[in-house]
Amino acid sequence: TEEHLRRLLEVRGRARVPFTLLSVQPNRIVDRGDAGLLAEAVARLDPGRVDSLLAQRPRRGWDEVSTVMFTSGSTGRPKGVAFTPFNLVSKRFARAAALPEVGDDEVLLCYLPLYHTFGRYLEMLGMLFWRGTYVFAGNPSAETLLAGLRQVRPTGLIGVPVRWSQIRDRTLEAMQEAGSDAERDAAFRGVVGDRLRWGLSAAGYLDPKVFRHFHRHGVELCSGFGMTEATGGITMSPPGDYASHSVGVPLPGIRVRLAESGEMQIAGPYVARYLAEEGHGLERVPAMQQDGQEWLPTGDVFRRLPGGHLSIVDRVKDIYKNDHGQTVAPNHVERKF
Repeated sequence: TEEHLRRLLEVRGRARVPFTLLSVQPNRIVDRGDAGLLAEAVARLDPGRVDSLLAQRPRRGWDEVSTVMFTSGSTGRPKGVAFTPFNLVSKRFARAAALPEVGDDEVLLCYLPLYHTFGRYLEMLGMLFWRGTYVFAGNPSAETLLAGLRQVRPTGLIGVPVRWSQIRDRTLEAMQEAGSDAERDAAFRGVVGDRLRWGLSAAGYLDPKVFRHFHRHGVELCSGFGMTEATGGITMSPPGDYASHSVGVPLPGIRVRLAESGEMQIAGPYVARYLAEEGHGLERVPAMQQDGQEWLPTGDVFRRLPGGHLSIVDRVKDIYKNDHGQTVAPNHVERKF
């Protein structure tokens, strides 16, 4: 957008290294020559030049750090999580194995930013892997998302619990005047679009009745839990196997165990490591070593449910014992509010 281009022009004026701005659509900044059009720049490249440019790019080894994402610091000091190509590629195949029906003409409407783990790895890399269509919502507001559902008609949607609750409330409003089941289904589809068939809710608690609402109307809404350190998801309810108050079962390719305290610890090919707290370069520090395996403590306490499902209890740092020696998890009280 012009707004983004104006910001980048300001950055370019202060940057030590010059860079070129390319827009995907015409606008006034392109017209006056301060930015180019991506399509025109691509059209000027002959195949030989493309091959030459690609050949000049460094090719990183499977275990070399290729990108770093910083955590928000909500659970302590912000940490730099270093991802290797092995982390990224193994996670793509694992996520595809967990969603076997996803992939044919897939369209995602994405409002999560690319510094969000799910936005970057499940949505963006997922669409590259599945050869789908990736549509930016433009901003994360509920109204923009609701308008995008009607306009883009996505097949899948990844969101936080509050957005799924808002979408449910809007569908219920639309369905109030409907009489027959067919009319109710049509009103539901008038809000979410005619192609939405799956979704994922993560990063917080969502009431089971919201999941059931979408299931009744043909949208396989899954529950999940993840961390930046795991290149996104750790658990997800398999499509067609949702359990109330569950965040699902471990995804393919990840090993999960619960400590005596109930804290989840994880290991596997897409569990990344941290940048070193001190020093320069891309030195990484390992997670907890035990039995010849690196286990990363998640800081979250879980309990096991039937069928291999897991339910989150609370953060380790929030759980305490009262004067009777009883363990108290404030999360259950907070949910009431």
